[in-house]
Amino acid sequence: LMERGVKIGADVPYCLMRGTALSEGIGEVLTRLPAAPDCKVIIAKPGVSVSTKYVYGHLDAAGIQEHPDIDGMVRAIREGSYEGVVSRLGNVLETVTQERHPVIGQIKELLTVHGADGALMSGSGPTVFGLFREEKKAREKEAKTATINTDRVDREIERLKEQVEELERQLNYGGSLVDTEKTEQELTLAKIALRLKDNDTYRRAHAQITTT
Repeated sequence: LMERGVKIGADVPYCLMRGTALSEGIGEVLTRLPAAPDCKVIIAKPGVSVSTKYVYGHLDAAGIQEHPDIDGMVRAIREGSYEGVVSRLGNVLETVTQERHPVIGQIKELLTVHGADGALMSGSGPTVFGLFREEKKAREKEAKTATINTDRVDREIERLKEQVEELERQLNYGGSLVDTEKTEQELTLAKIALRLKDNDTYRRAHAQITTT
C-alpha cells in the first residue's frame, strides 16, 4: 500500500505509517523512530496558499550555507532529549516561502514571544508550529501575602477578542473595499495571540503581583 501511495504523493507513505520516522528519498524511504519527547504543540496556518512546486522550483539549493542537523535530530529523538530536538529545528524551505509570505515569520515570532521553545514552518508551508515544554509540576506555593491583579491581562484579551470580531466582520461584509489577503493575515495573527493569552497560565505569568 505504501509503494502505491508514493505514486499519489510523497507524504502518503508516512501518513500510512504514522508515528515518528526519518523520511528519506522523496518520502518513500522511512525509518521508524521512538516517539518524540513529550511537549505541547501549537499549529497555526495563515490564510495564504503555497504551491509546493513553486517552493522547490525557487529553492537555491547551491546557495544554502547551513543545513539542518538531521543526524543530530535523530540522535536527540532516540535519546528523548527535548532540548536536543528544539536546538536542531531547521527548514531550508523557509528561505523561499517566508520571503514570499512574511506572515510566516510573524507567526514564528509571535509563538516565540509567548513562550515557544522553538517555532518552525512545516514542510513547504505555510503552516507553522511552536513547541512548548509542559511544566512537569506546578509551582509548589505562592506568597500568602500576594494579591494577583489580572485586570491588565483581561483588558488585553478583551481587546484581542474585539479585534478578531472586527476583522471577521470586514471579511464577511467588507466586499471589494477590503484587502482580503492582508485582513486574513491580520486575523490569523490576532487569533494566535488570543489563543496564547486567553488561559490561566498566561494570566498568572503576566499578572501584577502586589505584596500586602
